[in-house]
Amino acid sequence: MISSVYNYYMDTYYGKRYNTRNVSTRPEELKKLCVSIAKNNQNSFLYRFEPSESFCKYAIDLKECGIGLKALTNELNTSNPDYVMQKYKAFSGDESVIEAVFTGNDSEQSDDISVRVEQLATSQVNTGYVLKDDELDFTPGKHSFKVECGSSIYDLQFTVRENERNQNILNRVGALINRNHIGIKASVVHGEQGSALRLESENTGTGITEPYLFGINYEDDDEADILGIDYISRYPSNSSYYINGEHYTSSDNIVHYRDMYILKLNGISQDAIDIHTSYDSESILGNIGSLIGSFNHSVQLAKGSEDTSLKSSLLLKNLTDIADESLKTMDIYGIDVDDAEGIKIDSDKLKSYLDSEECKNILAKLDQFKEQLSKNADNLIIDPLNYVNKVLISYNNPSKPYFSAYKISLYAGMMFNYYL
Repeated sequence: MISSVYNYYMDTYYGKRYNTRNVSTRPEELKKLCVSIAKNNQNSFLYRFEPSESFCKYAIDLKECGIGLKALTNELNTSNPDYVMQKYKAFSGDESVIEAVFTGNDSEQSDDISVRVEQLATSQVNTGYVLKDDELDFTPGKHSFKVECGSSIYDLQFTVRENERNQNILNRVGALINRNHIGIKASVVHGEQGSALRLESENTGTGITEPYLFGINYEDDDEADILGIDYISRYPSNSSYYINGEHYTSSDNIVHYRDMYILKLNGISQDAIDIHTSYDSESILGNIGSLIGSFNHSVQLAKGSEDTSLKSSLLLKNLTDIADESLKTMDIYGIDVDDAEGIKIDSDKLKSYLDSEECKNILAKLDQFKEQLSKNADNLIIDPLNYVNKVLISYNNPSKPYFSAYKISLYAGMMFNYYL
């Protein structure tokens, strides 16, 4: 029989996924953890507590709280390559002309650039002959044509039936091209005089050796020429643009610039458009909310519920001291420390400061707060039973510290205490 304590752990926490990149299990980290546990045991006092079922469940909650808090503070740590507290975002002076995405190092702001778009990259368009919808210009039977796309050649065939009309044939040929996914989008254009088949390449820019992206060949069936889709009504072209006065061309309208920006060219501009980076206040605000939310959860866990005596005075004191020391003066930015209810955030007020030069000062204060929380999480993980209320039996002998082997496994032993 397995105790309800063990079942509580399995049902509540087993399988809970933390970011494994931020909860390290490297050998050097495990060695450091073992040394910390041994040092903690050597200097610990002797306590007595009653390992009731509710007590054991509370100890589990404390340890898992520490693990979750540690994972979050690691994720928001400046030494993390994917540091997410200080995010930068690209801003365009005119998004109707250029949209910008910042792809550089989020811990280091990038240089501003100016971009002028001279020409957009275009696709190739072939437009066929206009055929009268209610007439039939094809001889009934099988017909074929070839499509050349780069180094690939596609042989496409269609059948013309008796009493069929031009419009039906154009629709069927267009569907045939689209169904084969050869990099060309086909559509039928309708007008007063009739309908025509329109082909457009999915890619843009000129070919490597030819000024076109695809070609139509009727060499095996001259009558397929009635479609007229070998006529290029618009040749493809490359985009032409200037970045900081230097000229560039590209076969696409999506431009990657020096591992810093992705620029989407939407239109032509007579004047240069400024692209700059600044703090991504929305992302930072979300990360601050996660950090404060985790802190408030820890405070509520330390206080316990009204219908039980289980609480952690030591954890509550530590958390309160951390908030008072790091964030007590942050109320002017919309972060208010309330000893009774935890930390409250005025999101609108805080975001207005994150969009200003004060953002650096706010992040510096939050880094201090985060580092203190991380240290407290370490202690909570090493010995969660140190944070439960218990009766002191005796102090340790400071002149003769000794290693207590059973204390290392005290928490683990609690988990399996009811095995039969």
